[in-house]
Amino acid sequence: MKSDSRIFKSKTALKKALVILLANQPFNEITVQDICHTANVTRVTFYAHYHDKESLMHDLIEDSLNDIFSFGKELNSLSFKEQISYIVTMIFSNTIDKIAQYKSIEKIFDCQGDSLIVHMLQLTAMNKIVKNLDAFLIKSNEEFAYHSSLIASYLMGGVTEMIHYYIVNHDKISVDELRKYGALIINRSLKALLS
Repeated sequence: MKSDSRIFKSKTALKKALVILLANQPFNEITVQDICHTANVTRVTFYAHYHDKESLMHDLIEDSLNDIFSFGKELNSLSFKEQISYIVTMIFSNTIDKIAQYKSIEKIFDCQGDSLIVHMLQLTAMNKIVKNLDAFLIKSNEEFAYHSSLIASYLMGGVTEMIHYYIVNHDKISVDELRKYGALIINRSLKALLS
């Protein structure tokens, strides 16, 4: 039990160190030594848990995605269209909350260039949306005007761009305004796509 707690503490320290370092420099300029120094751990400890800094980044991204994709149990009590709306809106809202909470990880979420977390966020969300759309089609014997993966792709492309807009313009729009307008845009898009 002590060993598990030590592993958790070491991994947490390394992830926090990476977040701190990302606030001031690009990922490609950060070294394993920088991470170890900031986390106050040895390189031996680092390599006991991670193969390289990319695997640490991947772990940090996985943690962020788990937070973003944590939905309440009320999802099951909603109608199909309400479920899809809830899922997309919560992904958007949870991502914005995460960025607002940890300003230093804006760079991880930033859509400029090749952002791994944005790519993972899109794929995870698209798979979840497609799964729900396809389950509904099987259960209801209905059809949509568009293929479910096209609907999911469109929705997540829009969500990603709204997140990028917030990152670039967070001084011009509040989290509450963005959440409100984002929900309106998502719901109007869904109404058009699923009718």
